[in-house]
Amino acid sequence: MMFRINSLHVSYGGIMALDGVDCAVNEGEIVCLIGGNGAGKSTLLRAVSGLVKPAGGTIYFNNLNITNLPPYKIVPTGISHSPEGRKVFAALTVEENLIMGAYALSHIDYDVLRFIYDLFPRLKERRKQTAGTLSGGEQQMLAIGRSLMSKPKLLLLDEPSLGLAPLVSKEVFSHIKRINETQKISILLVEQNAAAALKLSHRGYVLEVGKVVLSGSSEELFDSPLLKESYLGKKR
Repeated sequence: MMFRINSLHVSYGGIMALDGVDCAVNEGEIVCLIGGNGAGKSTLLRAVSGLVKPAGGTIYFNNLNITNLPPYKIVPTGISHSPEGRKVFAALTVEENLIMGAYALSHIDYDVLRFIYDLFPRLKERRKQTAGTLSGGEQQMLAIGRSLMSKPKLLLLDEPSLGLAPLVSKEVFSHIKRINETQKISILLVEQNAAAALKLSHRGYVLEVGKVVLSGSSEELFDSPLLKESYLGKKR
């Protein structure tokens, strides 16, 4: 098992955001986290990347216990986080944003930069343009590209389709699939669009109020009556 979480607990001011969550990602997999607002999906990613401190449980990556490591020590282990809302550096150029993604490395890997420009040609066209002037879809591509610059083995993607038009969302999902297939990067994906997430992923977990209530292969989850009614907009 490349990555696993055992009985993870996270609380905010006495309110339990994650309550004994177990989760795992195998090498080469795309695993999705599905759930409504406040289910704990983003909190889980933030705990993995060291942005919030767990109240209990353990997080292992390649047999290393990273539970209490700070973010600057987690990135070099091979985990990168593309956050919800993109969080690009608006005043910096596209290329400067990408280079910032390699801060944890001893050098910039220009082969990775070339792959990103090949993956997202619009970023190459706009590499000297300030990030704040990009469209929402272009900023999402930039956020994903920036997260790739640290050469991760596990990529955490938080709501990559948020606020995007359907056609742009479809394009972003195709890029995510290509990253997984060509670069052999495992992906833990948080996504409100349950149908799109399940089509893209190999397995999934359904979170409700900080607990895993359902898990299985994407095909199994597609066939689940609970998921159809609650997240896929279909009656039982």
